[in-house]
Amino acid sequence: MIPLLRRRWRSLVVGAVLGAAIGFLVAHSASASADVSTSRVLLSIGPTVTRSSSASANQYVNQRLATDAELVTSDLVLLPAARDLGVAVSDLSTRVAVTSPDTASVIAIAVHGSSPENARRSAQAVTDSVVRTLPTLETPDPAQPARLTARVVGEPSLPTGRPSPVPATAVGAVAGVLLVAVAAMIGTSGRVRRRRTRVRAWMTADTGDGSLRG
Repeated sequence: MIPLLRRRWRSLVVGAVLGAAIGFLVAHSASASADVSTSRVLLSIGPTVTRSSSASANQYVNQRLATDAELVTSDLVLLPAARDLGVAVSDLSTRVAVTSPDTASVIAIAVHGSSPENARRSAQAVTDSVVRTLPTLETPDPAQPARLTARVVGEPSLPTGRPSPVPATAVGAVAGVLLVAVAAMIGTSGRVRRRRTRVRAWMTADTGDGSLRG
């Protein structure tokens, strides 16, 4: 086995390089999704809606609060945040995701960033804009009592950071070497060599017959 590997050392090097490259790319892709900061905002019904009938309040909840999560990703909310961050709103919108994990009145905001601190800073800007903008959208007339209040119940988190790509790169290199070694051993086994000889003989015979017919 050792002499075989010595003869195939160039293939082993190529396998190690390709495996390491694949491992690095996989680790980089996985770590890129790790820089995500999340926050939680509680949306509550204002006093004017609360004092109305329960049917009206429930109708308001069903009709309006269910759409507030969608408003978070609109330009009305993201434009002020993008302006504070000094980035284009189109860039920020691709990094923001909103869900309602518990109830319709709690929204979770997740923002991707180029680094842990960038993710948290971006999430902070979006969260602040949500708290400022959503009540204004629900109550266009500032002279009227707010129909909706927004309060942060979960401050933007600081991601733990990206894992080192070194382990994945090393594992990829070892895997590449092993694959090349296994392929070399299989290729030089007696059964494979006999089949390869038969195929070569068949192809040679077939070519010869064709040349005779020509």
